[in-house]
Amino acid sequence: MKTISTRTLFILVFLFILAGTAKPQGRFSVYFGVGGMYYLGDLKETSLPDFKTVKFAINAGVHYDINTRWGVQLNYLHGSLTGDDSRSSQANVQLRDLKFYTKMDEIALRFTFNILREKVGRVVPYLTAGGGVFHFNPLRFGVALQPLGTEGQYAAGGGYAKPYSLWQPVVTAGLGVRYRFHCNWGVKLEANYHITFTDYLDDVSTDYLAPDILATSPGGAATVYYSDPSGGLARAQRDTRGNPAQKDSYIDVSLSLIYFIGRCDGRNQKGDRYQNCEDLYKNLH
Repeated sequence: MKTISTRTLFILVFLFILAGTAKPQGRFSVYFGVGGMYYLGDLKETSLPDFKTVKFAINAGVHYDINTRWGVQLNYLHGSLTGDDSRSSQANVQLRDLKFYTKMDEIALRFTFNILREKVGRVVPYLTAGGGVFHFNPLRFGVALQPLGTEGQYAAGGGYAKPYSLWQPVVTAGLGVRYRFHCNWGVKLEANYHITFTDYLDDVSTDYLAPDILATSPGGAATVYYSDPSGGLARAQRDTRGNPAQKDSYIDVSLSLIYFIGRCDGRNQKGDRYQNCEDLYKNLH
């Protein structure tokens, strides 16, 4: 059974402490969800999900209602991504024999827009968009690929691909539906597309380099092997490992349970106690 990393646990605790210290003015909520995520990039032929490469993911966050339509949330997403040439339908791609696996941690600030005004018992479709940062670390057989410089990042003489950072910015955009079945409880189903500014989620982007050049990297023989696991067969048939013109991206889908903090046990602007959630929302217009 996989365990939650220290970093993941720290961020989850941070989010819920943040929610717990917020004054229960009726506009805050917290949520926790589970779902799946999958990768789009050089080791993925189509944008459709291959269910054998969809990985389990969790998310948590704090949401604040600005008014009945607009909201803002701090969202944390943890999961993993994978890609594998052996799943390709093309023989020359299978011969390339590249694959990767990486854990993903993303934290983002996102805005939400309700297409319908929210109230108890109503299904509310909404849009969401924002940005943040994520951390990744592509592996093969448990070996970290970024320190090897498989495209010559650390080869003697330089002039090849530049080393890439394991922390990257991300822009997210998505849509969802939310249903409040009780004043204090609800659920939401959400799908988000994550736009990155790197082509190295999979450690694959530019050209093959000659083994003697790669061998000057600190990784030596390991760099040569992980750059071209085919042993030179793929490099003999193609010049490029990947397509640098297209950045990598990923998609996540989640189902979350929402707890609305103090929505039916607060006071309005006149100091009178709310009698029901509709009284609360009259003050959010």
